[in-house]
Amino acid sequence: MLFSVTEGRLTLCDTPAALPEPLPPACDPVALSAPTLRTLRQQVMSLAEESGMSDERAFDLLTAAGEASMNAVVHAGGGTGRVHSNPATGTVQVWIQDEGGGIAEESLHRATLERGYTTAGTMGHGFWMILKTCDRVWLLTGAHGTTIVLEQERTPPDPVWMSSR
Repeated sequence: MLFSVTEGRLTLCDTPAALPEPLPPACDPVALSAPTLRTLRQQVMSLAEESGMSDERAFDLLTAAGEASMNAVVHAGGGTGRVHSNPATGTVQVWIQDEGGGIAEESLHRATLERGYTTAGTMGHGFWMILKTCDRVWLLTGAHGTTIVLEQERTPPDPVWMSSR
């Protein structure tokens, strides 16, 4: 059902093995904190441009990466951001990992799908925006942290309903 509601964009992972294969690393990892968010955003924008993404697709990925990394800082006190890319295919991945308490299972559906839902007194548009701006999102969350993988292609993929899955 979640696959349908998110138009195939969101994959909830039960184990690290369910996360996608990382593309080749393209930049040094960034220890996430309020002052370093800009560094990660610069890495994302640079690689999106190098991959040949349109301005709109590059800004969409930048928005998603900004929201995911800000969530790690606000909700988990920090984490690590890594940017990976495959120049041949024009695909960029952004990996955000933290060691916070994760998203509670009973709140997972609201936290990922409901615009405006928050447990931190913020605007609560982060994950909703991520799903609207990225081609694919993987989420692994639990008591020992959260990993979010964002993936954007040079050109938009065909809608899921057109594939033969």
